[in-house]
Amino acid sequence: LRYLAVACVLSPKRRSMLKEVLNAVQLEAYQYRDPATEFLECVFLNYDFDGAQQKLKECEVMLDNDYFLYLFRDDFMQCARRAILEAYCRIHRVVSIKLLADRLGMDVESAEKWVASLISEAKFNAKIDSKSQTVVMGVQGQSAYEQLAEKAKVLSARTYSLANQVIGTSRA
Repeated sequence: LRYLAVACVLSPKRRSMLKEVLNAVQLEAYQYRDPATEFLECVFLNYDFDGAQQKLKECEVMLDNDYFLYLFRDDFMQCARRAILEAYCRIHRVVSIKLLADRLGMDVESAEKWVASLISEAKFNAKIDSKSQTVVMGVQGQSAYEQLAEKAKVLSARTYSLANQVIGTSRA
């Protein structure tokens, strides 16, 4: 479950698998917990950004100690900060850069540069107001076409899987 949670944070197409991973995390929470699964719960289920910041620090230690994941530590930290930023900005339209820096565990100047780089790379729909030191969010969300295409992909994959199961059981 840890590796699935880390893959979900690292994946650029997180939305398609996020619901399933969160369901698995919730179902297995009584049996298995670690910083990566708790980070997902904090950010995407509880919207507990203080808890997410704490879990992010724990994830850094966990990733350093995991033989299979230590190479992905920096990428994970970058993607996790972006996930926190996206979730936080989904709730708030205008966000103070100082508050954002505190939430992400960064200093104000590096947080402003990081958000500016996300905006310039067209990965984030927002504008920075330098006078008031805030980030003003643009409209986020998928177009109807993108939503339909995503649903069609998921439906196609599930249909293919079901057909293979039916064919496999009829041959046996």
